[in-house]
Amino acid sequence: MGIASDAVLRRLLTEEDLTFKKAMNMASIIEQASKDANVLHSRLDNTQEAELEVLKLDARAQSVPQGKRLSKQEHSHYKCYRCRATTHVATTCRFKDAKCHACGKMGHLQRVCKSTAQRGNNRLRDRA
Repeated sequence: MGIASDAVLRRLLTEEDLTFKKAMNMASIIEQASKDANVLHSRLDNTQEAELEVLKLDARAQSVPQGKRLSKQEHSHYKCYRCRATTHVATTCRFKDAKCHACGKMGHLQRVCKSTAQRGNNRLRDRA
């Protein structure tokens, strides 16, 4: 029976009054901590890979030429905040220079205007 890890061996050699039982217990704890660290590192790698995929998808969506429509399957989970379409992202929306007929601000349509919704809620409160 030997110690496979140099790190465990070095740690055990720093202990005073080391018994066999204490050495086995410490080796077991250190090895388990190492395994847990590897699992955690693996999970972090998976999380970072997922974040990278999201960033790649976002970068790809923003690099689409003006007017080019993306397939519904590629961006069905995206919704353009300027016009509420799912076939493109806001950076490529043809209404990014449009003037809202509800609030007068540039960059969105009346049907997605947040100012209109806010005014509607205020009117309901005023009537009550």
